[in-house]
Amino acid sequence: MKVSVIMPTYNDADSIEVSVKSVLNQDYKNIELIIVNDGSSDETEQIIKSLNDERIIYIFQENSDQLNAVINGFNNSTGDIIYILHSDDLFYDDKSISNAVNEMLLSECDALKGDIITIDEDDNVTGIVKVRDFSNKQVTLTRMLLLYGINILNDIAFIKRDAFEKYSYNNYLLWNTPFWVNFNDKSYDCLNFHISIYPIARYRVHEQNYINNKLGKYNVVNGNLRTLMYLMDVYTVPFFLINRFLSRLRKDKYTPKYKLIPTKNKHKIIKRAIKHRVGSVYRENIYLTSVINFYKKLRKLKNKEKAIELENEINTDDIYYGKDMRKFNETLISGNLSPLYYEIFDRMNEGFNAIRVKQNERDDIENILKFLNIFLDVKIILK
Repeated sequence: MKVSVIMPTYNDADSIEVSVKSVLNQDYKNIELIIVNDGSSDETEQIIKSLNDERIIYIFQENSDQLNAVINGFNNSTGDIIYILHSDDLFYDDKSISNAVNEMLLSECDALKGDIITIDEDDNVTGIVKVRDFSNKQVTLTRMLLLYGINILNDIAFIKRDAFEKYSYNNYLLWNTPFWVNFNDKSYDCLNFHISIYPIARYRVHEQNYINNKLGKYNVVNGNLRTLMYLMDVYTVPFFLINRFLSRLRKDKYTPKYKLIPTKNKHKIIKRAIKHRVGSVYRENIYLTSVINFYKKLRKLKNKEKAIELENEINTDDIYYGKDMRKFNETLISGNLSPLYYEIFDRMNEGFNAIRVKQNERDDIENILKFLNIFLDVKIILK
């Protein structure tokens, strides 16, 4: 089986050579390493080209963020198994891929996960991240709801190509939700995992990690909220804060209580989720405050339909997907979003639960509502 390792990179000249060599030094030789340079301005390109290995496929793209780089890499891949390796991380050892392929063949699983060794900027081991228990789908999804939509299984895994296309491409790459859940299917079908007996990777933890800056937090909360919306559409957790405390305290030793009915008081959980991820700075963000206000107003509407029509036309440039979260947030922070979005924010603050659009606008408005994380609670009415 051929393994495609996809490596998105942006200004990681200090670490990328070590990461690339951890791939090229594997004892498993049927591999391709697809490096997608997302517009780096440092010496990344020179370092990659100096390695001169025929297994490297090098792609340069204008800076458009990590998920778009992975999409580009996947679209240029040919492997039977997909693995995403960030350019400051590395495989655990030179047998990581051969061990993974053997285990996947024997277990006939969709994906393989294993423990992750954390390292610092000097490659010193700092800890270990054990694989979370996901033997019970309902309990695992409920735990993720209690963690405000955070992906409790992380995105480090070997995944068979057909499973990647079915689950990960749309859910993870396109919409920035967990790679292992198919939210397009109302049953929330999940990948069939096997847990490796070996550690898989060495994950570098440092101050420059994506989540440790304001823009990164805004980007991450967009995907967390989308995951949260899906989960609240199916599950209710009674005594939410108590269950959340016990779940965080005891982790997989605690089985949270849940009901298979939609959550009613969504606005409370949404506000807590936003404050937990970005802190009080959320008040500066017109989008995040509009989401909170939307769900407050929605609760008061109850079973009454309140439909709106938009005055501003929808243009192609107005459409964002989860993969475009950074572009959206940068444009939002600069105050340069299209008038359409400011109109929608105003309407969200006023409250609505239905929207009238022309037939040819249906798909576009559906994607806009999905990006803004209000899609499951707004009915689309065709004019």
